[in-house]
Amino acid sequence: MVIDYTQPLSYTPRHLADKILAARTTIEGERKQVTVLFADVKGFTPISEKLDPEDVQTLISECLVFFTEEIHRYEGAIAQFLGDGVMALFGRSHSP
Repeated sequence: MVIDYTQPLSYTPRHLADKILAARTTIEGERKQVTVLFADVKGFTPISEKLDPEDVQTLISECLVFFTEEIHRYEGAIAQFLGDGVMALFGRSHSP
């Protein structure tokens, strides 16, 4: 799987993107209770110092693909990739 992390649609499943876009006008300005997930690769810096750059790139790519798949599995949205980590949002509508 090749993912362009600079383009949100490349790492947002089509069904989830369609769901967000369809609800956009009804959720603009809406209050939401959300859960924010910060996750990174434990011990990444010491590991990366011992590996060749190509191996570091492979390792981090595999980790980011794993993070992405698991976040989308639970209908989360990736807010930002941060080096060897990710910030994701999970939320539901707040009833008035």
